[in-house]
Amino acid sequence: MENQGNVAGENNGSGIFDGALPTRVLIYENGQWNDVPLPVLMLVRDHFQAKIADVEILSDEGHFILDLSRLTIVNCKTGESMPMGWIDEIGQGLFPPFP
Repeated sequence: MENQGNVAGENNGSGIFDGALPTRVLIYENGQWNDVPLPVLMLVRDHFQAKIADVEILSDEGHFILDLSRLTIVNCKTGESMPMGWIDEIGQGLFPPFP
């Protein structure tokens, strides 16, 4: 997926919660952007609307923290961090910068 939206840290001073509601949340793993499962998307949307930056996920796959302000997802067991981003209701993307 090509990044055609804003890059985190380059959003002209706007807070992450100033944009439109995310309709897709994606995690960068194994060299590609993958959509999160629908229940995770719904939690992110709820937290976004409440302006809460950290989303805790407990699932069969493990324990994770999605940090909306840093655009990362952290595996609480391993400490591994992966980039995340989203596309909002008006089609704008917010993704972390890549080298």
